[in-house]
Amino acid sequence: MAPYAHWVSPLFKQILVDHCDEYLDSRDCGNNKSRSKLITWVANEIAAYVQDKKEAVPDDIEKV
Repeated sequence: MAPYAHWVSPLFKQILVDHCDEYLDSRDCGNNKSRSKLITWVANEIAAYVQDKKEAVPDDIEKV
């Protein structure tokens, strides 16, 4: 099992999987900050999805 697989909720696991390649290809060099923008976008997508499903994000999720 991957080190942080235990906290990936099935509610939003697919959202994370869908953006893995884009994350690995991104960089935060220069003024573009594409990785930071992607992280923010995915976090907002997860929050919207969870809210739409009327679920709660677990309190014990770690930021990595």
